[in-house]
Amino acid sequence: MKKILGIILVVAFVVTQLAVFTACNDITEEQFTMPEMNYETYNNGDFCDYTGTGEQSNDFVPEQWPNYGIGDPYVFRFNGMYYLYCSSRDNWNGVRAWKSTDLVRWQQCTAKGFTEEQTGYVSIDESLVGAFAPEVYYWNGFFYMYSSPSGLGHYVYKADSPEGPFVRVTDKLDKRIDGSMFIDDDEKMYFLTAGEAGIIMSQAANMQDLYSGDTAFTRVNLSNTVIGSWTEGPMIIKRNGIYYITYTGTDVESQAYRISYSTETDGKKFGDDDAFTYGVDLPIVLTVDEQNNFKGLGHSSTVMGPDMDSYYIVYHSLNTLTTNGPYRSLNIDRLIFNGTQMSVDESKTNSIKAAQPNFYATEVSADKFDINGNTALSKQSVGKTFTAEFNLKGDNVKCVVSYVDADNYAYVIADYAAKTIKLVNVAGGKESVVATGTLVNDFDKNVIHTIRVAYADGKADVYFDNMCKISDSEVTLNGGKVGYVGDGEYYCTTFSDVAKGKSDKVEPKQSGASIGASNYLPSDYFEGVQSYDLTNSELSKVTVDKQYVDDIGYNGSYQLTFGKNGDFARYLVYFRQSGHYGLKLTYDQKYAGKKIGFKVNGGQLQTVTLPQVTCSETGCIISAFIGGFDVTAGANFVALYGVGDDVGFISFSCERIANNGYEFSNSLADVVEKGAIYSTMYRLYDGGHATRGGSIMLAYIGDDTLSDFEVSVKIKFVSHNAYSAGLIVRGRNFANARYDGATSIQGYYIGLDSRNVNISRFNHSKSQTKVEADAIGKTKDKLTKEFTTLKVVAKGNTISVYVDGEFKFEIHDAHAFLTGHVGLYSDGAEVVYKDFYIKQI
Repeated sequence: MKKILGIILVVAFVVTQLAVFTACNDITEEQFTMPEMNYETYNNGDFCDYTGTGEQSNDFVPEQWPNYGIGDPYVFRFNGMYYLYCSSRDNWNGVRAWKSTDLVRWQQCTAKGFTEEQTGYVSIDESLVGAFAPEVYYWNGFFYMYSSPSGLGHYVYKADSPEGPFVRVTDKLDKRIDGSMFIDDDEKMYFLTAGEAGIIMSQAANMQDLYSGDTAFTRVNLSNTVIGSWTEGPMIIKRNGIYYITYTGTDVESQAYRISYSTETDGKKFGDDDAFTYGVDLPIVLTVDEQNNFKGLGHSSTVMGPDMDSYYIVYHSLNTLTTNGPYRSLNIDRLIFNGTQMSVDESKTNSIKAAQPNFYATEVSADKFDINGNTALSKQSVGKTFTAEFNLKGDNVKCVVSYVDADNYAYVIADYAAKTIKLVNVAGGKESVVATGTLVNDFDKNVIHTIRVAYADGKADVYFDNMCKISDSEVTLNGGKVGYVGDGEYYCTTFSDVAKGKSDKVEPKQSGASIGASNYLPSDYFEGVQSYDLTNSELSKVTVDKQYVDDIGYNGSYQLTFGKNGDFARYLVYFRQSGHYGLKLTYDQKYAGKKIGFKVNGGQLQTVTLPQVTCSETGCIISAFIGGFDVTAGANFVALYGVGDDVGFISFSCERIANNGYEFSNSLADVVEKGAIYSTMYRLYDGGHATRGGSIMLAYIGDDTLSDFEVSVKIKFVSHNAYSAGLIVRGRNFANARYDGATSIQGYYIGLDSRNVNISRFNHSKSQTKVEADAIGKTKDKLTKEFTTLKVVAKGNTISVYVDGEFKFEIHDAHAFLTGHVGLYSDGAEVVYKDFYIKQI
């Protein structure tokens, strides 16, 4: 009996399960020296002040909440500075905050007028007792904080500085938690909160009146924004015309607290039933690493990086549970985009530090600007690709970019009376208006506003207070100085050499993230290393037909299709550890059976045949290992090649896989002292490991790099109930907190009950149980009197099941879990395990 799985479970017929590997000599082996890489790393663990001993100290984020740390972190960028806010310790009053220029080193904020004892606080409003998830947004001269004290409903607080003091300006507005504001490019405002059936959104009339906007759009559950029975921690960003919403579930006390995302691309109203589409590879943040105490990852915010092109996801991890509430810590990691596809490789160690801007000035001064009357121009120049940001007060001030001389430059000018913002090009002394955007609201010229220009490939975007007002306007800019012309007050001015997603190409991408096809290095980025040759290739958007509901999330992502032998694209990839890795490729099923090549650094090209899986009615995208390689920790090059076939791919990632011929056996008559991780305690009984009836039981054996293997164990029932017991294969991220259950793990569960052997694909709230089943072939009486041998073979995207040497069925998963632990797993049956055996194949 056979069964095929897609993203969740897709029925298909596997023609060729494993990639075929050959060396290819048609393409000349490259000879180059690895160039110097300019990047730094940091450890998320350095933000943690939890020691387990009661002592607290942290130089990176000082004076965190005592025995509570930083939970529900929110980072806000304003005037070139980052501000970090978090939930207050239960039953304590006030909100604390920190600030940073680089997202790594933070210092305390203190509101003006506060005493020494109030150092570190931005509000001590009497209503802010146990403040839940405070978030701060800027609008027209004021900063608005949203929080739900003690989780009992939202108030709005207002200040004239991001450091406060924030003062309450509304009564309680609802009975919800985790309020988040989104301001769209058309200046419409939307307020998001947590909900039982997904994220709830309302259109706000203004920054204080959160529920009196469009009355037909009040408290709408956003489609496809659900994690289990409770979803919280929402936030929306808009990047290159795509809306990305992140959200968290299900329980803050769970080790498997996790983050997912959905997207919206076609301009529908948010309240439409199908406005949002689930993303891919969900959840995008989920790690349960008990050995390193890195778990319970969730409640995120997203913030633009210092280069004004990258984005970072900010989230907390759970250290432990205390009488004060969950004790949590700050984490920050880089997001990678490939159209609608968004990914992150979260870790406690070795994250890539945010790239800093090429130019950064907190004021206009003679050390960084040439000043002549009412004109100030930077001493440094931007190149042909740049993002430049201006923070200023004043009306009709020219924000200058690409200044070559008085007859050749461009500028952006906001006219608050006319409610316009214009991009103007000056060429040969002649001015021409390139594009004009509209300012809908009445903006105050006497407060700080932010103007940002992103330019790449002959097109410019212009942002006003983080709202895109001009998009993809064609103009030729050849680099030059930035600055101001006019009478205004000038604050932070900064620029970088990346724009419109280029940072995703040039910065090292974590190997475990889904690295998009569009993220290849730009031309001649590293001296002596050719970035790509795509003469006969095409980068295009993926279009998934509506019938393929399991893969619809790939709509709008990018796919690179090679058109001839020798075309290639090279990617900069960071590996946290040295070792052996598998290259996992995601591709349209129409390319299955065709050949593609890959190489790491300047090594030999490997040519592989992509695993061939016929599409079913519900899926058309495949993720599979196509080859393996050894690599040294640090930044490396991974290149994909056309080798003659018309073949394409959407993304790839690299996972550590065992390559040592692993083999292990144990009678299980005693505790497995080496190579096992007991998540629950087994008792020794009848010559083996015995489970407790009615309890979920797990013991991992072997590490989490196992991929292809066969495993067997003997199982005897002590008694019969409605539950089952068996093996978990390629398992990881197990949770057993108060609201977790038998499906709170990732992997394939092969279980025996009193009648059948079943296989389920577990992925927490996205689990599909009992995908396939077959009769064991024994009576209940025999199951309690003799041991039954359960054998599972995992090879590529196929899982095969045997009972007492007889083949029962196999499943094929187009988006398989490809690595993970093997373990003893029971959802409540009372059984004895003995004679465990595993061998890598």
